Amino acid sequence: MIRHLLATLLIFPTISVAQGTSSRPNLERVEELMGVYLVHSPRRHESEKVVYKRGTLKIDLWHPVHRMSDVDLKTRAVQWLVFGRTQYSTGARGVFSEMPMVKRVILRFHEVVRAGKNTRRRVARERRKRFLALSLTRKDFEKLELGPLETCREQTDCERLFKRGFSKAFFDARYTAKRRREI
Repeated sequence: MIRHLLATLLIFPTISVAQGTSSRPNLERVEELMGVYLVHSPRRHESEKVVYKRGTLKIDLWHPVHRMSDVDLKTRAVQWLVFGRTQYSTGARGVFSEMPMVKRVILRFHEVVRAGKNTRRRVARERRKRFLALSLTRKDFEKLELGPLETCREQTDCERLFKRGFSKAFFDARYTAKRRREI
């Protein structure tokens, strides 16, 4: 009798936990599929994170402008969103195929601006400036042709597809030009 009671108590909590996780994606798995973070979470800046809310995955990534052109930044965003950052990641293709509860994936690039000149030390006054956001819904992904995306990725020029091929695209060209002048 006691064995049955213990067995029942051990089984039911496991079932309830398993049912609860199916409605939310595993954020660590999303990080693996997208491949955008090359550093484990305890060592990353707190602004770099993956957030899931109501069917939308938001992936925030600290990406400095440096001397990269606007075309290079847009191409990198398209590549990292659709195909993933590394050769081992699958990008939004993998997220949409493995996680049916995800309806939209948003990749956002930002810079962390500190008060001092070119300092890497963490200071109390930091501000985050988002300069690029690219969004892809499941519906738009199913319509998307991967052939032109592969071509633009190989030619490193996805300027035309940046606006046309995605649900929403935002790029702050004024900010990136200003940051290039400062460097």
